[in-house]
Amino acid sequence: MGNRLRRILADPAEIDLRYSGDDLRLLRRASESERDRLREVARDGAPESRVPATLALARLGGARKALAATLADDACTGLLADGIGALGESYPEYADLVAPWAARVLGAIGLPLRDSVSPELCGLASACGELRIAEAGPVLLRISRAADEPSYREKWPLDSVHFLAAAAKVWPVAEVSEEITDRFGPNPDDSDSHVVEAIGALAARGEPEVAELPPVPPRTRNVCVFSS
Repeated sequence: MGNRLRRILADPAEIDLRYSGDDLRLLRRASESERDRLREVARDGAPESRVPATLALARLGGARKALAATLADDACTGLLADGIGALGESYPEYADLVAPWAARVLGAIGLPLRDSVSPELCGLASACGELRIAEAGPVLLRISRAADEPSYREKWPLDSVHFLAAAAKVWPVAEVSEEITDRFGPNPDDSDSHVVEAIGALAARGEPEVAELPPVPPRTRNVCVFSS
């Protein structure tokens, strides 16, 4: 354990917040002088180290200044887009910083879509769904509609439902549920698992403004998180 802590402090790019909680547990036990190393990298490090150092500090709490500075650095945008979901349960502490940033980054995607949406931005869409970033809902729906254009959908068929499912998770309004019904009908089959997930997300939220939703087949209600 001591070796692992020394390793991630020496090179914060090695920090794993996404697939394991081990590194975060180690950092919680670190001394203030050891955490100062993370603060130094979060302030002045190269993006590949700065982003994980910043996210680790955010998970530890009280890192608003560091996170705000990293969010404002365009050189960190791609890595942040891919990794911001690592905030997890700490997200509410930073929601006022992250939500407008996520909406701005997604809103910068040029429409109509001419090239494939980058994996990093698809990752940001997933993170918006996981963190329930409602501010991103309208732009997620716009991107989904753009990705549903035939010329784009023929090349990258999963992007449209990826963004639509994310929109459903964060923005449970009638416009989203109607979009799902208009595209896929009231009973999407197993091949539309992402859409089934989106319907389930809307139904689970049960917001007053949600239009009447199509039924969700019981055996496909809990599907895996999508990927494109």
